[in-house]
Amino acid sequence: MTHHRSQRFLKGAAALALGAALASTGATAAAHAAQNTHTPTQAVAGTGACTTGYFCLWYAADYDNLAMRFKPVQGPSHHPSDKITLSGYNATNQGQVVWQEVSGTGRCRGPHAIIRPYTRFRDIRKAGLPDGISCITHT
Repeated sequence: MTHHRSQRFLKGAAALALGAALASTGATAAAHAAQNTHTPTQAVAGTGACTTGYFCLWYAADYDNLAMRFKPVQGPSHHPSDKITLSGYNATNQGQVVWQEVSGTGRCRGPHAIIRPYTRFRDIRKAGLPDGISCITHT
């Protein structure tokens, strides 16, 4: 094989190897993403009351008994609630932080969890908030 041909062969082999590696990585990443989030147009069992653009919370686990539905919290503001909720769906393109407690001055505090855009959670107690959600802020 000539020098020119061997270089072309090696470049072709390297391109094939890189393509295969990217394809397998992409498939793994896509499979992982499909388990945790979804696009705004996909239906999620139990979350039909929560349409795109809203952050929704239910009193009970598994999206039972809708408690509230609101536009995402913006900037440094917060959304305290006197309602304790356990499941939810962030049907927005913005991350939100859910907190277990509200201070005496109405600020969010205590254990918290980040809820990424277009993400749902069946029972927030499994994410380290044993007493549910009392307050929401922007990420």
